Amino acid sequence: MTPELSTSAEPDALGGRDKPFPRYCWKCRQRAVQPAFIPYDTVIVVAGEKRTLHIPKLEVARCENCGDLSFGNRASDQMARAERDYLGILHAEQIRAHRETLGFTQKQLGDVIGVSEETIAAWEDNLRIQTRPEDRFMRTIFSIPEARDAWSHPESHPGLVGQPVF
Repeated sequence: MTPELSTSAEPDALGGRDKPFPRYCWKCRQRAVQPAFIPYDTVIVVAGEKRTLHIPKLEVARCENCGDLSFGNRASDQMARAERDYLGILHAEQIRAHRETLGFTQKQLGDVIGVSEETIAAWEDNLRIQTRPEDRFMRTIFSIPEARDAWSHPESHPGLVGQPVF
């Protein structure tokens, strides 16, 4: 089965920076690397169990001579999207959009959720995927103004700081 070829002219497509196709293959040294869509299975771990995710058309750079595959930024983003879909959690662009709608900086959102600014940036750049509890807490902050206010000013709400109140 021959995967269909990509016609993407987008900068940084497949991890390259405006490098034209065909490209040289690092393995066989032939100028035969082209963008291609391939079926691909990846394994993720959910609650300690391995799960296989099938991506029917993963965009990769493939050498037409030796078959070597290169996974660039686009492939990484597609795999992250598939994992987020499987887990039912917010996508990177949704996190950014919600944060910006609220007028929060990455640091402010991180302070409210209890993670670093770098963690928020990694979620929004698809470099890291949030856990389900982190996602649920984010959704609560995004959708319930009272929760957002409480966690934005925890010192005003007994039980949110210090020792639990029972």
